[in-house]
This record gives sequence, structure tokens and C-alpha cells, in this order.
Amino acid sequence: MLRRVQEEVDAVLAGRPVGYADLAELRYTGRALAETLRLSNTTPILSRRPREDVTLGGLPLRAGTELMISIAALHRDGTRYPDPLRFDPDRWADDRHHNPRNTDYLPFGAGPRACVGGDFAWLSMLTLIATITSRWHLTPDPDHRVRVKQSVVPRPDRLPMTAHPRR
Repeated sequence: MLRRVQEEVDAVLAGRPVGYADLAELRYTGRALAETLRLSNTTPILSRRPREDVTLGGLPLRAGTELMISIAALHRDGTRYPDPLRFDPDRWADDRHHNPRNTDYLPFGAGPRACVGGDFAWLSMLTLIATITSRWHLTPDPDHRVRVKQSVVPRPDRLPMTAHPRR
């Protein structure tokens, strides 16, 4: 996977800094990012309250009932994602992550309450991946076990890396 990202970044950037137009050409890199966000959720749970009485999956819900949606469970649902625990960027070859009606993939929520910064975050992450990958090969510390700190946005406690120049 890393080799494919490096090869794509090298081919698209050809040694120059990443530009906005390059981001659309980083197709495999975008798929790897989509798969990372599927398995490493930016927001583990969303909550919603219906404004009126509704029936959801045959279950009647009164207006104001708080619903909790587990993004982690949704993104690991085998009926939506074959072999759901396997990291497979090619599952995104049809660019489903850019479809705003896709409610099987919610790294930034969906609909009118989706994260207003989702597109900016996506472009920023893709730019950072391309920039870092074009210059460095990062190696995690083999003696460190990363632990996730739970908060509104889960994050690693520490992620010690060694940067090796690529060129």
C-alpha cells in the first residue's frame, strides 16, 4: 500500500510541491485515506433527535428521542463492507466517499448536520500525505505500542516516528 502511494505521488508531483489540481490525480492515495478514515473514525458516535414521531427499521420513535449512531460499527458492518476488518483501499475504486448520499460511510457525518469542515479536512489530509510521502519515509518506533486517547476526536497518545529522506 505504501509503495503504491509513493509511486503515485512521485508520478503526479514529479518532484514539485503539491498543488490543488494534483489532488484529483491522487486517486489511490485518496482511496487509502478513505479506508483509513473508515477504520480509524474521526468521530466514533453521532447523535440525532427526530423532530417528529417517526418509524425507523420498524421501530416507532417519538419526537426528541436521542439516537446514538456508532460510526465504528457502521464502518465495520460486513453487509456494507466485505471483509470489513481488512485494510483495502481498492474497495473505494468507485469513489463512493465523494457521494454525499452515501450513508454507509460517515467520517464527517452526512446531510445538513455533516461537518462543515469535512471537505477542507479531506483536502488538507491529502495534501499532507502527498507532501510528506514525496519527501520522507516514516518508520514507527518498533518498541512503542500506540494507545488511542478517547475524546470527541480519538487520537494516539504518542506516535514516535523516524523520518528517512526519500531522495
